[in-house]
Amino acid sequence: METNTIIQVTIWVWQELQRIPPPVVGALIGAIVVWLWNRRNHINSVMPVLVFTRKLADCWQVQNVGRGPALNLVVGDKNQSGELVMVIQMYPLASEASHELSWLRSGQSLEAKYTDINARPYWSECKNDQTTIGNGEKFGDWRVTHRQYDLEAQEEMRRKQRDWGVL
Repeated sequence: METNTIIQVTIWVWQELQRIPPPVVGALIGAIVVWLWNRRNHINSVMPVLVFTRKLADCWQVQNVGRGPALNLVVGDKNQSGELVMVIQMYPLASEASHELSWLRSGQSLEAKYTDINARPYWSECKNDQTTIGNGEKFGDWRVTHRQYDLEAQEEMRRKQRDWGVL
């Protein structure tokens, strides 16, 4: 649209709005504000917020401190060079729940991509023990290299072998 057309449309809208009784305009503005407020409250009520913490000195965990579940969770483990050494497809993470990440190979930088129940994307990144959180797509496409249940099964097998004296 040309600038003149935009100005003409704006003037026309303003003139038409002046014909509407002020109480009706107030009601419309109020309805829009209430709708926007409710929409924001809904988003916040189902928004997962993932942070990386240490449960023990040598064991990272991903913890959901948000109000909604984190779905389609994928965690990336980067080395000092910034290269992904593992990309793990994780179980969904309920609000106030956590997953241990005992199988990490590097832990120099940890990244997570996940969605809320309305498929809105979010991300979390931990570098130098500082977690940053955002919405939208940040990390691009990752090729999953491991699945949480496989890593847990391998870890359980090693534990049993140790307990039984096989190793």
